[in-house]
Amino acid sequence: FSETYSIDASNENSSSAASDDQSDDQAESDESAAKDSPVNDLLKYTVRLHNAKLWDVVAPNLYQVKVTLYQGDTVVDEYPVHFGFRNSEFKLDGYYLNGRRLNIRGLNRHQSFPYVGYAMPQSQQRADADILRFELGVNAVRTSHYPQSQYFIDRCDEIGLLVFTEI
Repeated sequence: FSETYSIDASNENSSSAASDDQSDDQAESDESAAKDSPVNDLLKYTVRLHNAKLWDVVAPNLYQVKVTLYQGDTVVDEYPVHFGFRNSEFKLDGYYLNGRRLNIRGLNRHQSFPYVGYAMPQSQQRADADILRFELGVNAVRTSHYPQSQYFIDRCDEIGLLVFTEI
């Protein structure tokens, strides 16, 4: 499922278009512009996605929302966000993901690399997640003491690796 929105802050020339990448998904949307905001450009947009596939460690279903900012007909900024739907909870008898009990097998990760410290490129950040998931066979990682690279976090979402962040 992906949806593209083109909404003028004045709400006079608003339009939206939706396309389904997964045939069972259906979306409804509702938009409103708030005229009394401090900058007079606050925009609220709600999308209801029906029959969304849940994100899981064995099937990491992800969706994308891309926000595009226009000035007239010119694109001045775009920001894509990938996300998944999941229900995550700890109970007295263990951890549950989407209502299914899951044994957590994980490691702690420091983002410091020998000889270079934190200065590692996207490829190495993504490779670290792959090593944890595919070579070491874990399904969870705890990040240590500081924000991790967004490349690492994004790759974990893509391959079904749970992340417990510490800030």
